[in-house]
Amino acid sequence: MISNRRHIVALSGGKDSTAMALALAEKEPREYTYVCTPTGNEMPELEAHWSKLESILNAPIIRLEGLGLMALIAQQGMIPNHAARWCTRIIKLERDYKWLAEQGPCISYVGLRADEDSRAGMVFRDEGSVIMDFPMQRWGWGLPEVQGFLEERGVSI
Repeated sequence: MISNRRHIVALSGGKDSTAMALALAEKEPREYTYVCTPTGNEMPELEAHWSKLESILNAPIIRLEGLGLMALIAQQGMIPNHAARWCTRIIKLERDYKWLAEQGPCISYVGLRADEDSRAGMVFRDEGSVIMDFPMQRWGWGLPEVQGFLEERGVSI
């Protein structure tokens, strides 16, 4: 049953996930849990952005910690690149999958836009316990809508 599920919002700190989180709070208000997957090499500006979002959303952003980027580069023996995208899989997807599986029934909101046909969202392996939702696709939001929404609210990335 959907009403018993936790509502979890994935945040990278980029324009899409930021717009999605803020729009969800406005368009579909409910209690959300916000999570991000730091690399361990975040610039101070990103940390400041996450802090600002915590203030705007009036909620903490849970940081799903794990091995940092430099440790993973040493472990993998290479720098991630277009041909070896292990960074996204290990730092973001695997951490998120593991954490979501521990949350019990939940809905995970992911910031893929309606104009990103070539990008696929996560498919959670344990069907039923985690429902993946792509609100910006439901709303028909492309890049212009995301940029306009953030501009109207004075949020810069």
